[in-house]
Amino acid sequence: MHFHVGKRVKKTKKSAFAWLGAFLPLVLLTSCGERFRFNPYSFGMLNETPFLAEQGWGYTRPDHYVSLSSADVASIGPSLSEVYSIGSKRHVLPSTGIDYLTVIPVDFPDFAVSPEVVEPIREAFFGDSSFNQFVSVSEYYDKASFHRLFVTGEVTPEVYRCSKTYAQLSTVRNMARNRGELETIYRDALTWYNASSFKTHELQQGDPIYFVYCAPYSGYLGGTTARDSMMWAFTINSIAPVAWSSYFMMHPDENGALDAHTFIHEFGHMIGLKDYYDTYSSSELSRVSPMGRMDMMDCSLGDHCSFSKLSLGWAMPYVANDTCEIRLRPSSGNGDFLLLSPSWGGSLYEEYLLLEYYQPAYLNYVDSAFHKDPAMSLMGKSGIKVYHVDARLGLFPTRDKEAVGVLEPTSVIGSQCLDYYQSNSSRGTEYLCQLLDASSNSAKLCDYYVASDRNELLPYGNQYLALKDALFQVGQGIGNGAFADLSFHDGRPFPYAFQVKELTPTYATISITRIA
Repeated sequence: MHFHVGKRVKKTKKSAFAWLGAFLPLVLLTSCGERFRFNPYSFGMLNETPFLAEQGWGYTRPDHYVSLSSADVASIGPSLSEVYSIGSKRHVLPSTGIDYLTVIPVDFPDFAVSPEVVEPIREAFFGDSSFNQFVSVSEYYDKASFHRLFVTGEVTPEVYRCSKTYAQLSTVRNMARNRGELETIYRDALTWYNASSFKTHELQQGDPIYFVYCAPYSGYLGGTTARDSMMWAFTINSIAPVAWSSYFMMHPDENGALDAHTFIHEFGHMIGLKDYYDTYSSSELSRVSPMGRMDMMDCSLGDHCSFSKLSLGWAMPYVANDTCEIRLRPSSGNGDFLLLSPSWGGSLYEEYLLLEYYQPAYLNYVDSAFHKDPAMSLMGKSGIKVYHVDARLGLFPTRDKEAVGVLEPTSVIGSQCLDYYQSNSSRGTEYLCQLLDASSNSAKLCDYYVASDRNELLPYGNQYLALKDALFQVGQGIGNGAFADLSFHDGRPFPYAFQVKELTPTYATISITRIA
């Protein structure tokens, strides 16, 4: 599901009816070839160079991740697509190689649009940077994955007419009902596509589809309380990897450049990534904020974090096993990151710290340089991000139930689901992935905050939103009394101290000390 907080579009107090009047000309009059054109993203060969093991003084860099097993499954591969295929299957796309995506524009009996919407959608998914405020979905994943994933596909030249009206679907609430409606739309659209004269291949059940519905989204109709609405952006993985978002979320700027941030976020769910924001609380400031908003899978900003890239098989970490110094290149564009753990067993699905060198460059540049709202902008300075990750797998009786336990070698999975045991929700006190706040000197998440490059209370309605300088700078780190409350689930003491020794334009030096 997409978390969207007033991003890039200044909200007004226009009524929904008045807003529709402004929206209709946009949808119906976007055929101007001089404004929108389709330039397929030009990409090189996929980077198929295997990871190379590296051994240094006090550290290693492995060339693969260790598989898991259970009492009834001999080997559970490290990729998310393999994990989700065990037991009660969850459908996700492979995160490496070539993913073919069918994108279908959707309209409604009471909200018809012209086929001219197709070209802008093509630009947002498969175009180049010329007509995108950020980058297209295809270009983003080519860059974020270091050329290990290429997203290609088609946007259907005709618009699919939904069997239900926009008014009917707008009344649908809660995720179970939303999923049911989207599953119905998916099945009907398969039949429609396969019977069409324009089809390029036969779509099978299980094939991924991204639906872009050409009508307003719930952020303009119900505010943040409408996140359980069918008209919000969300993705399901039950019948297939299926995403659903509003055309308006591309909101073109005055030059016609499109914004694909929402589509990029939802595609992250199609390859298995979780939401890193609190999906349970409907009131924003009563939520928890484990990632401080600053991530593509939180507030749809910038590059994917090192935990996402580790999960997707796009990069391998440096792993400290003794006192040492390690140089990290900027994470975005290079993929360097450091893993610290009491005793890492080589699996993705353990508990550890991840350190990455953040710079406001490459895929972080647009969201750090061009947004004036500090509550919705990436940090403008460089520094070290530190994540506390608890990626242990849990056993879930169904997709909608709580975990019944942690996956162990003695566990019998049977028909149960496998998923991360922790989430980033307000239901717990430990999180899947938490960005440590460098300014707090505490590993415990307290108030809702926005990760920033400064400390400031920002007026936010009739309340204040806390900006916190979450980047570790030279001389800062963990150990020697700093972040003394850092602990792991089994009570093991954290056996390392580290300090940021230097930050340069091309690398950061981290000094690591083994203390236990």
